[in-house]
Amino acid sequence: MLDKKGFDLLHKIFDVLYNIKNKFTEDLVLELRKHHVNRSEFVSLLNIYTKGSKSMGGLCKHVDLKLGSLTTVIDNLIEKGFVTREFDEDDRRKIMVSLTEKGEKFMRELTHLVNDTVLTKIDSLSNEEKTKFLDAISTLENIAKKL
Repeated sequence: MLDKKGFDLLHKIFDVLYNIKNKFTEDLVLELRKHHVNRSEFVSLLNIYTKGSKSMGGLCKHVDLKLGSLTTVIDNLIEKGFVTREFDEDDRRKIMVSLTEKGEKFMRELTHLVNDTVLTKIDSLSNEEKTKFLDAISTLENIAKKL
């Protein structure tokens, strides 16, 4: 029988990261559901909010979606009033996606929610646990860069 240590380790990595992600995003997920925003829509909004107006092609690369899928996501976000889509003034072949005022406001509200929930969760830890947690995150980040 083949040794399954690699799969056991991979499962443990996925399990730990999944649980941490869920603990930190549970309030965000509830808020997104209230506004009928799915994961792909949120990732697209987040990318535009943090990086600014994007071409459809550039956004595809950053949100890990094919153009056809991203088109559906952007159509939904336009329908909800969160983004606009227009031709690039310098290159009419490019379609640029930007946040609307409503989209900006929505993302600012989510920023406050995320900051409050993340900081509250971190503050619930002892000083020693906070230090260990932040060190662990930093260590994982450094390891990920090397892999």
